[in-house]
Amino acid sequence: MRTFKLISLILGLTASFAVNAQNYSFISGQDLRDALSQESMMLKGYFLGVTDALKGLEGDGCFLVPLAADADAQMIESYISYWRKGSIPETAVLAITEAMSEIYPCAGKD
Repeated sequence: MRTFKLISLILGLTASFAVNAQNYSFISGQDLRDALSQESMMLKGYFLGVTDALKGLEGDGCFLVPLAADADAQMIESYISYWRKGSIPETAVLAITEAMSEIYPCAGKD
């Protein structure tokens, strides 16, 4: 019985951690836009890492990366332009997903 309680506790903590990890963001969407506008190398790396990790995922936030030699620069400029007006989501991950899925949607979504 003691082992069962321990396993239940571990599984509960693991599930809680997974939900919190999805809502975690290193930086806000606004701060990311501002840093990218100032050509921050660290935040360019963050942005490109997030887009690389999320590209092609199925669902509402699906987006593809443009096939171009300057795709990185295109995506960064697109993000900055997309969020020049409007309310930017609190987390950078949500802001990136929304902007990229609107600008570079997966086939069949547009």
